[in-house]
Amino acid sequence: MKKIMPACLVFLFLFMNFGGCLPANAATPDKAIPIFNGQLALTADRRYNDVRTVANGWVAVGELYTAQGDALIAQFDTQGNEVWEQSFGGSDWDEADTVTEVSGGYIVSASCASNDGDLSGLKQDTAGIKTGVTAKYDKNGNLLWIKELSLSAAVGNDGGFIAVCGDKSAAGADDALSLVQFDADGNVVWTKPMGDSLNLYDNTNTLMISKMFKQPDGYLLFGTTSLVDSSFGDAQSGPGFMASLSADGMVLWQKALSVDQISDVIVTTDGILALGMTFADIPEACIEKYDFSLNLMWETRYKPSDGQVTLNKALEVGTDFYITGGMFDNPSKAFIIGIDESGNLFWDTGLQGDDADSVSYTNIFLTDKGFAVQESGSYSGQCSFLLYIVPAKANTRHMGIAAEIALWGLCAAIVVGGIVASLPIKWGAKGKKRKSLSKRRS
Repeated sequence: MKKIMPACLVFLFLFMNFGGCLPANAATPDKAIPIFNGQLALTADRRYNDVRTVANGWVAVGELYTAQGDALIAQFDTQGNEVWEQSFGGSDWDEADTVTEVSGGYIVSASCASNDGDLSGLKQDTAGIKTGVTAKYDKNGNLLWIKELSLSAAVGNDGGFIAVCGDKSAAGADDALSLVQFDADGNVVWTKPMGDSLNLYDNTNTLMISKMFKQPDGYLLFGTTSLVDSSFGDAQSGPGFMASLSADGMVLWQKALSVDQISDVIVTTDGILALGMTFADIPEACIEKYDFSLNLMWETRYKPSDGQVTLNKALEVGTDFYITGGMFDNPSKAFIIGIDESGNLFWDTGLQGDDADSVSYTNIFLTDKGFAVQESGSYSGQCSFLLYIVPAKANTRHMGIAAEIALWGLCAAIVVGGIVASLPIKWGAKGKKRKSLSKRRS
């Protein structure tokens, strides 16, 4: 009997550790790797520069590969079907660069070299030179207005939109950055020149604004500086920066980043993720995570080979980040990487197409099925939207709850039975305990 209790304890130990009856959260499951789920949509003779998730689908802007090239905007439903498509341009090369969803539609910022066709009488006599053109479409694809207007970044605001216009360069005051409030019809409500307020380095810099986000008390800008190096005589990409503006456009503070050339910035659930390139030692892709107080949480470098690498767009899914980019090898190839909440790389894969990729045009966005990645062929003129599904994380529970309860009950019964069997007490037929024979005879 004395051997029963140790045997019960051994059985209990083995059952708890190897029997699969641990609670579902008792162990950390492996990282869930996205699964390629086929082509969501395919378009020909089109390339998209910017894609945004909207209600019931996504909207994309870019260029239409006609004989001369036109600026393009298209909306797709959640199944990847094109709902509508519109374009504008002339006899020269025109393309749409970014799209911003605002009240009543979409603001499209374009670079246009034409001054005829749809742009006849709109632009100054600058044929062959790309200048900024901005258009607004409603949610059904109807053109509401189009103007010669260069926007660096924009967000919806007060029924209209607010945008950074111009750039800060050595060319003079005419190129000074300004924060401009527009109404819904694209008319200027007010303008706030930022002048030399964004003076991170010196007046020989050119500041290019990449992203702007609205805050409760103002705006947050992200951009890149180009430093004029007298020893080389040309512009060199300098440090990226972030700057906080008040609601009326005053620069409150500014801060240099480790990312030298910003390609994308997203607001996450617990901070801000910035990605781009750094040229401090050797060219490397760089990813930085900041909290909402703009303290650096972590930084990750990515350089899988000796080839040049670029990062394009980022997307937050759960606690992870998926980032698109490309390698300028021969042939060039686009890829996706997965970064966890601590900045660790857990997934790295090339895209599915056989054609050489236009590695600078790999957008990523959410759908109702998973996330989609845009892949553009360098030679075919085709643009694919590839769907990836992020599976649910592995469940460490190997059996049903009812089965676990039954097994736990059986385990408890065995232990209790072992304890009782090991006691030096015997029971009579009617439940009365009796002394052992040896003690009674004495």
